[in-house]
Amino acid sequence: MNVFFMTLAALLATLVGTAGWLLAVPSDSPLHARLERSREELLSSLQDPGTRSQVRSRALRAAERVHPFLVRRLAWKSFDARPIVAATVVRAELAGAVLPLLGGLLALGGVGGLLRRRFLMERFGFHSLTFSYLGKALVAVALGAFTWTAISPIAPPIWTLYLFACAAAAGTWLYLGNLPPKL
Repeated sequence: MNVFFMTLAALLATLVGTAGWLLAVPSDSPLHARLERSREELLSSLQDPGTRSQVRSRALRAAERVHPFLVRRLAWKSFDARPIVAATVVRAELAGAVLPLLGGLLALGGVGGLLRRRFLMERFGFHSLTFSYLGKALVAVALGAFTWTAISPIAPPIWTLYLFACAAAAGTWLYLGNLPPKL
């Protein structure tokens, strides 16, 4: 559980740090223009034009709803949070499409790990607590990185969600496959 809370704390710290950094950058900076270009690049990865326009309109509506609230709370009239919020919503929408794959891979890793554990129990194999702990840490870090990539406007490319899903599945396999026979 300690690994989970440490990963959660690191995730929250990076999100708060990213948000603070974006708040400190002026609205007319190249960073905000890059966020808009990034949002459009992410949208261009959607093949269906109808889906692309729906995701774009949802992102822009969310940005328009959140902007007055942030301006009121921060009391900065010159601050424009719309590119940040729109990029975040597009990333979250695309990550939502990857969630079924993540769930399937986690289930596959879990079944594979339990089969490996059963095989080791029948053959008197070696159950490594170190590998089990490393698997648990890999799952926590991979899921934290998946979440950060999904909701942070400045994050790794969106294709890394697949990499993090595979890493979480491998960690699940490693964790469950190396648990001791008697718990």
